[in-house]
Amino acid sequence: MMILTTSLMMTTLKKGNDFEFGIKLGSARALAFFCLGGIIFMIYEYSGPVMIFGKIISNKWTGQTTAESEKKARSNLTYQYKKSHNLVPASKVTLPGKIVEVG
Repeated sequence: MMILTTSLMMTTLKKGNDFEFGIKLGSARALAFFCLGGIIFMIYEYSGPVMIFGKIISNKWTGQTTAESEKKARSNLTYQYKKSHNLVPASKVTLPGKIVEVG
């Protein structure tokens, strides 16, 4: 995606046979959404505790992802945490806090 720094701009990029669209809201946030092949992806953000096997191991972890639903965003963020902390995929990581939609 193209990064824009104006207060509100529309971006269109052609990628293969699909078009991607996005809105950049100033320089403080990334794209609020984009569309690929007719599916709209929103940006979700998590800031809160992380639990592994029911025990809180981090009081505040922050992550951001793009996904088509909040459920998929939670899955993506859990995967991000596992990868960034070198945990095995079978680790039971849960994010008990609220995931917010950016934009």
